[in-house]
Amino acid sequence: MIITPLFNVNFQGWFQSLNWRQPSWDLFIVLIFFVGVFLYGFSLGRNKIIVVLICVYLTKAITDVLPILPKFEALNLGQSYVAQIVFFCLLFLILFLLFISSGPLRSLANMESGRWYHILIFSFLHVGLFVTIIFSYLPQNVIANFSSSFQVFFNSSIARFVWITLPIITLALIKDKKKKSSQSE
Repeated sequence: MIITPLFNVNFQGWFQSLNWRQPSWDLFIVLIFFVGVFLYGFSLGRNKIIVVLICVYLTKAITDVLPILPKFEALNLGQSYVAQIVFFCLLFLILFLLFISSGPLRSLANMESGRWYHILIFSFLHVGLFVTIIFSYLPQNVIANFSSSFQVFFNSSIARFVWITLPIITLALIKDKKKKSSQSE
């Protein structure tokens, strides 16, 4: 597998080191990740997940250039990263509701849900992208509480690159078979 050497993570060793009796944040994130992938993905369907992915990219682009976010630190709210995460999530929700109800992506969201493996792939990529973006807002002292495997898998520069580009590449590579056959006629 190409991802394992890129991230230099020993998944088998990490899984064996989990303490199921005293769960850590790492275990909590893994459980949320897989629950998010399966339940979230199948409840939305492939096309709505694609809309969600587009909204995540737009939200990240907006929050990266929005001049108000650095002012959260100047307000001395204590943990400004929490305000940034909440702002990101609220902006994401607003954009998603806007696009799903009246935006140009409404027709895509109302189409068929797609193949089950497309749903799994896109929901996996979306949840990974979302976790990576949330990790990008966390200060280093909070990130240090997570295992080194999680830090490498979600917070390293190569991880951010992979999680941000992989959904785009997958969108370009995965085609709907029905659309492909109707275009060739």
